[in-house]
Amino acid sequence: MIRMKQPARRLTLFAFATVALFAAMLLVAPFPILDTQPGLTADGVYRSLGQLGESQLSRYRVMLALDVLFPLAYAAFLVTACQAIAKRKRRLGLLCRIGGAVAIAAALIDYVENALIIIILRAFPEPVFAAGLVGAVTTVKWSVVGVAVLVCVVALVLPVSDRVG
Repeated sequence: MIRMKQPARRLTLFAFATVALFAAMLLVAPFPILDTQPGLTADGVYRSLGQLGESQLSRYRVMLALDVLFPLAYAAFLVTACQAIAKRKRRLGLLCRIGGAVAIAAALIDYVENALIIIILRAFPEPVFAAGLVGAVTTVKWSVVGVAVLVCVVALVLPVSDRVG
């Protein structure tokens, strides 16, 4: 990982990148997308996509191109936040390393989700196996993202003293 002297700068950079990419994705695709609908069944996937016109489906594909960078941005933000917390609260090092690993796992799951959505969109309106998986993968992704955020918040607010005795 790239080391910068001031973690606050990295945090700011990664926070800005996360927010900017999220905003860009919302602007490109201002309609319900599969990535934000945990638990969808295959029928729900096709019902959701069936409500989109050709222009919206095209915009969805553009949004997925932006979504290549989004998991990198939010994972980098969470990993950097965990590293910064661990530096200030050394006794929470293990918890913070777990938080960072969970953030990386969330990004990897996000890429699996994106691959499934690409498969679905390429075949649409023909049914494909990926439609039955994407809802479960989305649920897992958001759960893992939630755990990573929760670990950061808990580590941040947990009062820890490095003093002995």
